[in-house]
Amino acid sequence: GLLTDSLARKGASVLGIDLSEESLKVAMQHRDQQPKALCDLMTFRKATVKEMAESEPEAFDCVVASEVIEHVDCVDSFFHDCVKCVKSGGGALVITTLNRTAESYLLGIVVAEYVMGLVPKGTHSWEKFVEPKQLLDLGKLNGLTHKGTEGLLYIPPLRQFISEPMSRINYMIAFKK
Repeated sequence: GLLTDSLARKGASVLGIDLSEESLKVAMQHRDQQPKALCDLMTFRKATVKEMAESEPEAFDCVVASEVIEHVDCVDSFFHDCVKCVKSGGGALVITTLNRTAESYLLGIVVAEYVMGLVPKGTHSWEKFVEPKQLLDLGKLNGLTHKGTEGLLYIPPLRQFISEPMSRINYMIAFKK
């Protein structure tokens, strides 16, 4: 819901999907507290990316999978389903995730889960963290053009990400279809 809100504030018409009824409820409650013009830009649906790929192929100008791919069981299938949702001829796929490095283990699991309690313990599994090269390879395999990769560092007191040039912890990767 948070990214959906941020994108809508930039003028995008956004569909946010999730499998969690509770997450969707919270997102819709937040949306309903916004001005009508902003509220009208945000829609939420209980669905998987696979369901969206099957029901609405090539329907979206941009698909953003933010902090999701490191939780899925099959990265290849998830990536392919995201690609299927993107319009051909210039649509974009943007993924943010945690890199599989010692730094990401320390900050993404030890600090975020056990020291600061930013997310519940057990939220992340370091073995599921995805290296940029894996996504670059999947992009090529799916006929995408890599547009850029940017490292991100989350600053908890500011509740925002800043640019981190080495992509050692979090990163954003963008592709064009």
